Amino acid sequence: MSKTKIKKTHLIEDAKKLLELLKIKKYSAILYEHPIDDEANLFIISEEFHTNMERRQTHIFSVSSQFPNIEVIGWTLDEFRKRSKRTDEFLNKIKKSGIILKDDYQIFQ
Repeated sequence: MSKTKIKKTHLIEDAKKLLELLKIKKYSAILYEHPIDDEANLFIISEEFHTNMERRQTHIFSVSSQFPNIEVIGWTLDEFRKRSKRTDEFLNKIKKSGIILKDDYQIFQ
C-alpha cells in the first residue's frame, strides 16, 4: 500500500473516531485534504450544533484537539442552507474532492 493510501486511511479512521466523540447523532460530514500541508479538514453540518459559535467551537475543540492532523469546521444546518443559496467555491470544491463519511441531510449527493 502506498504512503498516500496509508495516510488517507489513517485520516479517515481518525475522522470517524472524532465524529463518535462529538456525540452528535444526525449530521453530514465530509473529509478533504488541506492543499498545503499534511492535514485534513473535516466539514460537519448538524442541527445539533449550538447556535452560539463560541460554545460550538469550544465543544468541537474539546474533541478535535486529540486529533492534531484534522481541522474541524462545524456549521448548523441553517448556516449551511443560507450559504448554499449562493454560488460558493468552497462548497463546490469539497463536494468534488472530499470523502463523504456520513450524509444524513443528503447534502453531498
